[in-house]
Amino acid sequence: MGKDYIAEITGPDEKFILKRRFLSRFESPVSESGNFYEECVKGEKRYFLVDEEGEQVEFTKEQVVAAINPAKVLHFNSRLPLYPFQEDGAKFLASHKKAMLADDMGLGKTRQALAAIQQFPVLIVCPASVKYEWRRQAEEAYPEHIVTVLSGRTPSAIPSSDIIIINYDVLDDWVRALANETIYTVIADESHYLKNGSAERSKALRDLVFEKKYPYRYLLTGTPIVSGPQDLYNQLLIMGKLPEGHWKKRDFLGDYCGGYWNGKYWEFHPNREQLEDLKFHMTTCSLNRSKTDVLPDLPERAEYTFHFSRDIVSLDYLDAQTDFLSWYQEETGKDLSGNDAQAMVRMQKLLELSEFDRVNSAEFKEWIESFGNRPVVITYRFKKSLAVLKGFLGKQAYYYDGSVSPEEKSVMVADFQAGNKQFFVGQVEAMKTGITLTRSADMVFLSLPWSDADYRQCGDRIYRIGQENKVAIWIMATDELWIDQVMLKIVKDKKKLSDAIMEGDK
Repeated sequence: MGKDYIAEITGPDEKFILKRRFLSRFESPVSESGNFYEECVKGEKRYFLVDEEGEQVEFTKEQVVAAINPAKVLHFNSRLPLYPFQEDGAKFLASHKKAMLADDMGLGKTRQALAAIQQFPVLIVCPASVKYEWRRQAEEAYPEHIVTVLSGRTPSAIPSSDIIIINYDVLDDWVRALANETIYTVIADESHYLKNGSAERSKALRDLVFEKKYPYRYLLTGTPIVSGPQDLYNQLLIMGKLPEGHWKKRDFLGDYCGGYWNGKYWEFHPNREQLEDLKFHMTTCSLNRSKTDVLPDLPERAEYTFHFSRDIVSLDYLDAQTDFLSWYQEETGKDLSGNDAQAMVRMQKLLELSEFDRVNSAEFKEWIESFGNRPVVITYRFKKSLAVLKGFLGKQAYYYDGSVSPEEKSVMVADFQAGNKQFFVGQVEAMKTGITLTRSADMVFLSLPWSDADYRQCGDRIYRIGQENKVAIWIMATDELWIDQVMLKIVKDKKKLSDAIMEGDK
């Protein structure tokens, strides 16, 4: 089938072609042969085509849905070596045109998106840490195409390109220049970066999408929901796949997230029916597969907790905990909620002190030595902890945080994977994307991040394609510490919300 078409549909007497303008929202139909339209009359939708003589040929919703079945795909880049499940993912994106690929981290979403490209030029928006990995894979997939990486906050002339790659941090600076480019496909990698609609990167991409009406929009993320179902609104808005009648944010938050404005901020308490409704909607525009779904031979992944004794807890921590609990009861008179932003800011001090107590203890150093020569990945959150780790591990480790350039990171990761040095020490925020550390089968969390999404993203640096050994994720905790129990509950609660929408009964 020609590149200008997406599907055939059978009418009363003959077959018609659905062109790319299918479901464009026109106030009145235009007599242009072969283009489909939708029209809403008294709350009921009708679908019709205007034939060559200007007559309307009407179709049922069922006929339209059948015609654009995901199995009917234009093409995908079969030159790329793909697992069968990756080929299915590429076909899903290509056929849906505006869709989210929400596979587990480590299943090759980059490769699937590149294989799915139907029309060039392409704009790829991603975190800075993975820009050059996108360039490498894009050049491998399309050696005959021109790939350009945009950097810096001062826009310049964009050379004629088939694939343009830019990081979220500078997108707002380049938005006007990009608006002048002819682009048909947008790929937003790690699309949960867009969950905050007021962030500059979100507004920039939203403006581009609304202005240019890109026909192909692929959103990629292993963690579409970080805090709760409210994270999906802006991603669906940019994708152009919000539920019917829920383009306004307050309607979406109220009907799907149990959201209400308490006078200061939004609170979210979704019920089971709302989560089920949102889950159903996501099945129409997203593909979500776990490693166990598609890679049954991948080694087992297990979680363990290393329990520190009460002896490691410092007086500084105990005093800070007493002060915090006293403040919280006085301020709110209620139990702690993971959504209380002011409380979370104050809790940072407790997290920093507890992490430092653990990493600075003889118990931790003795336990690390018990790994012998096995390669180990260690994640931390606070600089004080890093200083202790450097003093303890010295030149046996690579140290990675957000200040490391993409080029330095690539060398560091390659050297670790090749067998140089025993430890890879990374700051949690920097470890969430763009790193493969499958040489190690052990990852240590000195303290938990705020969300299950961040926790899983970090863990999947070692639990991904290429891993040949049973993976152990180690959580450092002290049973008597109040902060450890609270953080574990916050992470578990957020995981339940995410699973209820994206995974259901899997």
